[in-house]
Amino acid sequence: MNPTRRHFIKLSAGVGVALGFGVRSTSLLAEKSVKPLRILILGGTGFTGPYQVRYALGRGHKVTTFNRGKTHPGELPNEVEQLIGDRSGQLDALKDRHWDVAIDNPTSLPAWVRDAGQILKDKVERYVFYFDDFRLRRHKQRRG
Repeated sequence: MNPTRRHFIKLSAGVGVALGFGVRSTSLLAEKSVKPLRILILGGTGFTGPYQVRYALGRGHKVTTFNRGKTHPGELPNEVEQLIGDRSGQLDALKDRHWDVAIDNPTSLPAWVRDAGQILKDKVERYVFYFDDFRLRRHKQRRG
């Protein structure tokens, strides 16, 4: 679906109103997807992950998260498949699986992105990675 300017304005207005009223659920703003996707979210329990999970579920997608299971355990909806592992070398739970999309949330170490990319290389149609300046600056400060 290619969003139109009208759709963008409508969605932006909805988000603004929802935030103004203190609404925290993104499922209120999600439109059902034409084709449900199998989405892997690396992380999924931190800062943006829970919102990504709920938004994807609200659009009718099947969501799998991969994390250590230590941050906010039990907070994700029951319909989320949760794979337990660690970005520091315990990636076996990702093997022999396939997804339409993988969303790689900000990580602390560049090697974690490299390792996830290698293991998911032929297992996802689209790999979405983003980072924020805060983590990049923090990583540079640690290196001196």
